[in-house]
Amino acid sequence: MDSTKRIKLAKGKQRKLIGEAKNARQSNWRELAKAVGVCEGYLKNELIKEANTLNAGVYLHLCSIANKNYDKDIVCVLDKNWGRAKGGKLAAHKPKKPMLLLSTPNEGLAEFIGIMLGDGSLYTIPKRSIYQIRVFGHKIDEYDYMCGKVFSLFKNLFGIEPSICTKMGKEVVVLSKQSKNLAHTLRYFGLKTGNKKNNGASIPPWVFEKEEYLRACIRGLIDTDGCVYPKTKKHKTPTIWFSSVSPGIRVSFTKALKILGYRVSKWVSRKDSDSQSCSIGSSKEVLRYYKEIGFSNPKHELRFRKFCNAPIV
Repeated sequence: MDSTKRIKLAKGKQRKLIGEAKNARQSNWRELAKAVGVCEGYLKNELIKEANTLNAGVYLHLCSIANKNYDKDIVCVLDKNWGRAKGGKLAAHKPKKPMLLLSTPNEGLAEFIGIMLGDGSLYTIPKRSIYQIRVFGHKIDEYDYMCGKVFSLFKNLFGIEPSICTKMGKEVVVLSKQSKNLAHTLRYFGLKTGNKKNNGASIPPWVFEKEEYLRACIRGLIDTDGCVYPKTKKHKTPTIWFSSVSPGIRVSFTKALKILGYRVSKWVSRKDSDSQSCSIGSSKEVLRYYKEIGFSNPKHELRFRKFCNAPIV
């Protein structure tokens, strides 16, 4: 069975299979999650509740551990293209089928997905052969981040170099690439085209399968649409904030941090904006975030150390 496909079992059977595997192994959730290759929170909060289908590789691991065969309960085997909308169909006549620039997910891709969900855009008009991928940053504060981390990540992941330019009269630096194959690849892995507020943009399901993917994606989101501020003038540990105009991104962001064991504040609306913000304010959790997830954006790194008044070891 192709391990990149997804298995949909009859209602109640996925829960039963996971329960039988857990009992057969006589292990806790963390041990079972490690055995089948997913993160603990995803297994006990998503898969056991049948909120998502099973990756074929995970399904085979569970059957092996439980010493049971659930093939007769398979309703359907879903295509490995996780990012395609349910029921969507390819156009009947295409001059040339686009190619995937990478076929399997990794931490780097998860971080890039976070960056795109934060300050990126995927804009396509197939009839006009427009397939535009862009990432925006502040021309001064984030120039090193854009030309260093984002550029290198882009090139290493997809094997192509984006262009970098600054907008005349604006404090904006733009990393961009016109590529049908890249647009196809990003859609394949769950990104949607168009306005993120209106298109239901959210963290793709595959990111929730491994904690390292979740940490990388959250890092990309906060590096782009996050900020670091002092809690008070006298308090040494700062607060980490995240803002988004997209309801789907906000919901999946909260869900991701919950799986990783973080508590976030309630989302609050910002004045004169459609955006809403939440924060990680507990000093203990902020320090844990810094050590477990950290920042790739030097702007946040420098502000964090400045407000802490001392190096973090």
